[in-house]
Amino acid sequence: MGADHNRDGFGVTAALVWQGAFGRRAEARYASARDSGSVRFQQASENRVGAFGYALASTYDDGAGSVSGQADYIANRFDASLSHTAFGRSFDDITEEQVTSLRIGSSIATTGGKVAIGRNIFDSFAIVYPHESLEDSPVIVGDNLQGVYQARSGALGPALAGRLTSYVNQSIRYDALDPPRGYNIGDGIARVRPAYKSGYAIQVGSAKFVSALGRLVGNADRPVALMSGRVRPVDDLTAEPELFFTNSVGRFAVQNLEPGKRYRVELFSSPVRGFEFTVPEDNEGLLDLQVVNVPLDVPED
Repeated sequence: MGADHNRDGFGVTAALVWQGAFGRRAEARYASARDSGSVRFQQASENRVGAFGYALASTYDDGAGSVSGQADYIANRFDASLSHTAFGRSFDDITEEQVTSLRIGSSIATTGGKVAIGRNIFDSFAIVYPHESLEDSPVIVGDNLQGVYQARSGALGPALAGRLTSYVNQSIRYDALDPPRGYNIGDGIARVRPAYKSGYAIQVGSAKFVSALGRLVGNADRPVALMSGRVRPVDDLTAEPELFFTNSVGRFAVQNLEPGKRYRVELFSSPVRGFEFTVPEDNEGLLDLQVVNVPLDVPED
């Protein structure tokens, strides 16, 4: 609350502001010296696909007044804003003048040989696209991927994340919707530091998308517990190996396997033992090897 002075004397200005959760804000102001005031309520839209926001406001200025409303919508490929304002010399004539406006914003981005359509780009961006092995499983981008996302791939191409900040280390979280069971999409997060108004192309998934699981047992059907080793494709023993290990009951899981290839698991045992297996060409993501036997003496507990 404050004091206003005009040629007629002393005036008072009062303001009430309420700030709620999730972008809600209400405020009311009145200045007695100018006989003017305003009220406004706003619900800001969240930064996610499918979010709505709106605002309602009214002003009064020594007789003349206005009433306005605005609605915002965030879609996957664009964002839109619709507003309408009515003016009058008094509230009895509030519809004397009216103005309506509609704004729709979208962007087209390209980098790394990829093109994407999405919401407005303010600085830098990332094009996030699925590997061909994901087929009809769209990829999504966002801070919270539990049913909420900021961009999604689809019929119009990859997902476009357009809110990256230049020269700042930041993370891009991604996921795939309804991927094949056992499909390995990768880390699920990419660390980036974009230059000014630059872009990234990020692939979700790869040709090595299969995960295999099973149970390893030795002689006398005893589980091979807490055993480590390495996994390599048989036709390329110089390839970077994947880690292999079993839990306390001999269960294991191996990722980053490619359909149609044969692999060898080499155990760090004494004597050295191992086994081989083939990933079928038509495997969609999960390979259950069930029980795998190796000729290894396992001591009793």
